Amino acid sequence: MLRIDPLQAVPGMRTALPVLDPTKPGHVLLKPRVELEGPVIAKLREMRLSEIWIEFGPLEMLADSINPRVSAQRARLTAMLGEDFEKLRANPNARPSFGKYAEPVTELLDRIGQDLESAMYIQDTPADNDPLLAHSSNVCFLSLLMGMRMQGYIMRARERVPPERARQLDTLGLGALLHDVGMLRITDRARERWETDADETDIDWRRHVVDGYKMVREQIPATASATVLHHHQRYDGAGFPLKTAPRGEPVPLAGDDIHVFARIVAVAEQFDRLRHPPRPPHHPPTSAAGSRPMPTVRALSMMHDLARAGTIDPVAFAALLSVVPAYPLGSCVTLSSGRKAVVTGCDPAEPCRPRVAPVIVGSDGPPDRYVLDDEIDLRQRTDELIVEADGRGVQRDNFFPSRPGEFDVHGAEYLLRATPAGRRPPGVTAG
Repeated sequence: MLRIDPLQAVPGMRTALPVLDPTKPGHVLLKPRVELEGPVIAKLREMRLSEIWIEFGPLEMLADSINPRVSAQRARLTAMLGEDFEKLRANPNARPSFGKYAEPVTELLDRIGQDLESAMYIQDTPADNDPLLAHSSNVCFLSLLMGMRMQGYIMRARERVPPERARQLDTLGLGALLHDVGMLRITDRARERWETDADETDIDWRRHVVDGYKMVREQIPATASATVLHHHQRYDGAGFPLKTAPRGEPVPLAGDDIHVFARIVAVAEQFDRLRHPPRPPHHPPTSAAGSRPMPTVRALSMMHDLARAGTIDPVAFAALLSVVPAYPLGSCVTLSSGRKAVVTGCDPAEPCRPRVAPVIVGSDGPPDRYVLDDEIDLRQRTDELIVEADGRGVQRDNFFPSRPGEFDVHGAEYLLRATPAGRRPPGVTAG
């Protein structure tokens, strides 16, 4: 199967995975093996979908890795949350039962655990009419995936908790799912300012973490509610809210003072915000092309800068790289030699040097008619780089490790422990 932008779709292509309806969370717009026709393609473009998966003989083995039970459970969880978001919008004083999400989050976690590798094929949650809902679903899913890659690190960070409880990730997923529920309690003016300029210094917008914490703290475990409160903390101490020190003065949280779950959600949340930035109210995109998410490699490159600057937990960033390929499998790219190619494999240690299969010269027609040449491992071909992905230039977005193990979860933890500050980024002191 092949991952394409709907702008690349042509009549005759057949869907390889369900196409989800961006206007109705949890609803399937097109089932697998549906042949696309002109009116359907026009509708997909009008709905501003970011990607669809189509059948493609040379890569049909990818379809065997898909776990439809993961997608189905995630859709059910998103639909549940959407109903409560609607209630809160209609009545800000409503008190939904947030504890009810514990069971479906645990079910999603169990299904992910059955086949973690299939995660790289799972699409973003499309919810064009409710970006907050899509963001909450994406952050929950990413946080669970990252947490499963970081279990050793998490257990060491929670060494005061019994081991059998320390390794449990259900409270991570619960806190991630509800992390932005407080956005439904801030004023319309504060929300509109945020959607217009994304100014994180806005005091009224910052209230959403405290408002969200107050909404959920009596209904979900303390670790989950603390994740809601602290998901905007920064590893270097530049986040919020501040903590009251014993002498009464406000001090920042930094490094290990921030709960590991909040550090994970902070990375997942920042990445998804980069990919899908807040959209100004009453200013929808003027075209399908203008509404496309930021290229994954560009968002990861910006996250890489944050990790090197000490703004985010470098181990959590390494975990993000392990579950989000810079160049998604099955996507169409252009190499620096000018050749078109399809991404066929990836290595988180070298995220911008995946394996690709060039398109044989003379393969005319749409992507599903491509004929592929022998696979090339770009880790062994330093003369070749990906310069275009999904029709957009990305040459300047490629990033590379500066030392062995930098992008490996275990290697990143080792390097972090080796810093003089003791598992804090250079220059960060305890609050």
